[in-house]
Amino acid sequence: MIGLLFFPSLLYGNRTIEKEIKEKYSHSKLSNEVKETLLCQLNDYMKGNEKPYLNENLLLDDISKILKVSSQQISQVINEKMGFNFNDFVNAHRIDEAKIMLLSNSYSNLTIDAIAQKSGFRSKSVFYTAFKKHTGYTPKEYIINTTKPSS
Repeated sequence: MIGLLFFPSLLYGNRTIEKEIKEKYSHSKLSNEVKETLLCQLNDYMKGNEKPYLNENLLLDDISKILKVSSQQISQVINEKMGFNFNDFVNAHRIDEAKIMLLSNSYSNLTIDAIAQKSGFRSKSVFYTAFKKHTGYTPKEYIINTTKPSS
């Protein structure tokens, strides 16, 4: 039952969410071309050497200042093009970073909680919730299922 709170698409389906997003941005003046360009800039920034998602205090406003566009425009592009809100978008990058660390021998001396912190999460509970949401596994299950030898 609680899952329906966090994943309304289970109850209403993705069509309802897509419709809500279209209605929300129906008055937007952003062309599809501008949205695609902004999405590329956003992805380039997030995947760049700075790895801004590792900053646990990263805000939408921080990114909008760097990309020189409004936070509403960035939010719209993330919602429409990726199907995420800003927090889920940033957490997806953090989870990708955590997955690399969890499987790397270089980080094997760290606890899962330390890896959560190194990948930009403020708290253990937010990390575990986001990890499960994005991968379908807890971090420990992910390690076990990914490193298990195939038979």
